[in-house]
Order: sequence, then C-alpha cells, then structure tokens
Amino acid sequence: MKCVFRLRKSQSDTPTSIYLDINHKNHRRKFGLGLSIHPDLWDSKKQEAVLTGSKFKKHAKGNPILRTELQNLNAKLGEIRQEAQDYQLRAQLEKKAISANGLQEFLKNELRENRARNQTPFLTEYYEVIYLKGIEDGSITYHKNGERRQYAPSTIKVKRQSLNALKKYEKETRSRIRFENLDLYWYEDFTNNLMEMGYKQNYIGRLIKEIKVILRRTYEEGIHGNQIFQNSKFATLTEKTKSVYLTDKELEKLEAIPLAGKDRIYRDMFLIGCYTAMRFGDYSTLDTNNIITINKDKYIVKITEKTGEKVIVPLHPFVEKTLNDEAYRNRNKVYPQKLNKRIKQFAKEAGITQEEELIENVKGQKVFKRVPKYRLISSHTARRTGATLLYLNDVPSIDIMKITGHKSEKSFLRYIRVTHEQVAKRMSTNRFFKPLKAV
Repeated sequence: MKCVFRLRKSQSDTPTSIYLDINHKNHRRKFGLGLSIHPDLWDSKKQEAVLTGSKFKKHAKGNPILRTELQNLNAKLGEIRQEAQDYQLRAQLEKKAISANGLQEFLKNELRENRARNQTPFLTEYYEVIYLKGIEDGSITYHKNGERRQYAPSTIKVKRQSLNALKKYEKETRSRIRFENLDLYWYEDFTNNLMEMGYKQNYIGRLIKEIKVILRRTYEEGIHGNQIFQNSKFATLTEKTKSVYLTDKELEKLEAIPLAGKDRIYRDMFLIGCYTAMRFGDYSTLDTNNIITINKDKYIVKITEKTGEKVIVPLHPFVEKTLNDEAYRNRNKVYPQKLNKRIKQFAKEAGITQEEELIENVKGQKVFKRVPKYRLISSHTARRTGATLLYLNDVPSIDIMKITGHKSEKSFLRYIRVTHEQVAKRMSTNRFFKPLKAV
C-alpha cells in the first residue's frame, strides 16, 4: 500500500489543502486532512513543510510564528503516517485484508477519536448550539449606549444565514472548522475556496466577521487559546458595491406602469419605501395605524424593527393613498426575496434600462462590467432612494439621519448616491455663488 501526501493545487499562489493519496492494488482514495499550506513551503519529496530556505524566510517576514505553525503541521502529518502504519500492522496481526477503503475508514475513526479527546468543539457546533440559540432565546445580548439589548429578528436571520453558509462550506470541502486550526493558511484557503464557489467578496467578509466574533467570544470563555482574530491579516474582506437610487422621473415612470393584484402591491410597497426612506422590515409593515396628525399635519410614525427607536416622517400623498387602499390593507405578508425579483421586472418595464458600470471581485481579480440599472435594484434601493432624494432637495443631513438611523454624517454621505455633478449643481443655487448686488 502506497500513501503519499499531496497538495490539492501545487501551482497555487495561495495556501492549498493537503490530502492523503492512498493507492493499493490499483484502488485509489483521496483522504482530506483539514490541513493546508502554501506550495512555496512544501517539500513534495519529503512530503512535509520546509523550515529553511529563501522561500521560508520570505513568508516568515509577515508571520513571526510561521516556524511553530509548520512544526505543528509536520507533527500532525507524522501522526497520520503512524496511524496508516498501525492500520497495516493491525490487519496483518488480525489476518484481515488490507484495502484503500479500509485505511480511509480507519483514519476517519482514529482522527475522530483523537479530536474528541484532544481538540476543541467545531466552530459551527458552538455557533448553532450555544451562540445562536442564546441569541434567539435572549440569554445572549449586547450592550449599546450603556443599555443591555436583545438582538433584532433581522440580525438573528442574518446570523442564521451565516451559519448555513459555513455549514455549506464544510460540506463542499469535506472539512470541519476547528478553533485551533484557524490560522492564516486556513484563512487563505477558506477565502479562496469561497471565491471559487462564486461568493462575492462582501459576503465572504461577512462570514469572516462572524467567525472573528465567535473566536473572540470562545477565547474569552477559555475554550481555546487561539488569538488569530487579533492578527491584522485575518481581515474582514470588503469591496465597494455598486448601489443605485432612482430619480424623481424614474419613480414617476415606475408608478405609471399599469399593474394589478399582487404585482401592484409589490410595486406600491417599494414606492412607500422610497417615500419614507425606511428599511424594508419597517416600510413593508406600515398601515393606517402608523399615521398620526400633529397640528393638522400628517406623519408616519414607526418604532423601527432593528434599533427599537421611534422614527417620524412627513406623510407623502402616495403613501397616504396606498395605505388607505383596501387591496393594500388586506395584503398578505411580503418577503424581500420576492420583492427583489419583481421590482427588477417592474423597473425594466418602466424603461429604467440605462447601463451602469460595475466592478466585481471574481476569484480575487477586479472585473469591469456594464449592466442595465434595473438589475441593480432591490428592496433596499427604496431606502437609499428616499435618503438621496431628500438630500438633493436640500433637507439637512442631520434631519435625514433621524430617519435612516446613521450616527455620523460621514457614514451617511457614504450611504447616499450623489455624483460630483449633482453636488456642484446643488451648490450653484447657493447665494455664495451669485454675483453681488450693486450698492
């Protein structure tokens, strides 16, 4: 029986997985080890990590604990070699047949028992059984402005989605995530795998952020001693996304298309979001009970789902008309995924088809694309549209922030979508740029 450690991608520029190639009487099996290494640091003849040489020195410059990490890796490979030898020796002593399948199952069982005795829990198990369950039942909270708060249903939903994505990664790669195995090599392998699976960089960044939250929490609880979450290279990936807003004329076009039944409800709900600048979870649940009158003026009042704060917005005529419409009042619950799909179609029918330049990160490379604007519209576009149009119509940023919930003007100005030309045109109306009157 021949057993050889091999790299999944020996020509890769980033860390790649190590697997055991088992070959016996023309029967081959690949056994994933849950280990990874940069090809520069791998000796294919010795089948182990190199601890000297120019390439090692190059990688060690950015990682002061590289030698210790590689020594631990070689120790794990040595243990697996010993397990493979033990399998063959036991089979001979017990006069049992040796096979590639037999060794694969033996290693699975041995490694599983070793991990049960010596290793920390799986990250996804802790995430689901302890962390997420605690958030859902209210036993795990967070603090803000000196107050103890429970997580909002929308936040819990996002965390549940992150857990499902991590489980999918484990299933696709056939490797479980252990706290003590999380290092910069794992980080590179994880992010590269997800990019190859088609995930966007911002989505991957969200998963990294959740992993760092769990790592820090379990470290503080004494479950492990891994402080990789403090390493600046174990970073949350982000990229600037292409977000759009609709102009006044585009809103008029959208409102003008003839729709009936559920389609009209979807379209009208989106427009309500544009005229209130609220989040989907808030504008999708508005009804006539949210309308109040103050000194003969009408407003929409809402306790926001995410922050629990009160928001008051002047009542737009379209919003008042729609909330009083019988069909809209009797609507069934609308889910954002359904609205996202339908609003794109409505925008296309309304002629909102001009091309927008889009920059995407595809497998680590920036790719420039041009896509029709309607494809970039989603349920969240409504909130961004409302905030941007209010700003362009000279409503002070501090007042709009009371609706959107932004805590700083800097973050608010990053959120809205205003071009340099629009800012210049808006400024041109200021008396500062007008000629002085003759005395």
